[in-house]
Amino acid sequence: MRAFVIAAAFAIITSPVTAANPPPIVPSQAMQNVGACMTVEGRASISADSSRFGVDIALGESDDNALFMVYVPSVGAFPDLSSMDGQTVDVTGVVHMDRGKATIMLANPELITPAGTDPGKLVTCDND
Repeated sequence: MRAFVIAAAFAIITSPVTAANPPPIVPSQAMQNVGACMTVEGRASISADSSRFGVDIALGESDDNALFMVYVPSVGAFPDLSSMDGQTVDVTGVVHMDRGKATIMLANPELITPAGTDPGKLVTCDND
């Protein structure tokens, strides 16, 4: 019996762990999750940021009315970013407040994907 318990414990410890990403939230839920690592899903509207280098991505509504923004400071690191304009995307990062809106600063191209795409790995804020 003891050998069985040891073998079962070993099997559990050495078995591969398959982690799933939590489901994305909608842009209107981002403000309630400030400080948390979240995936936000919405229709992307990309525009140049008028007050700093980089681009803004409004999710869900136009840039002026969006409750949630993604700021991309280094556009060169995102070669396919323009192809996502107008598409529904998932963006993962730590939600913070910037200029009165919930925002994620995006530094890693792996953290923005077309909605519903399986990244094949656990996507977390540690990926940046």
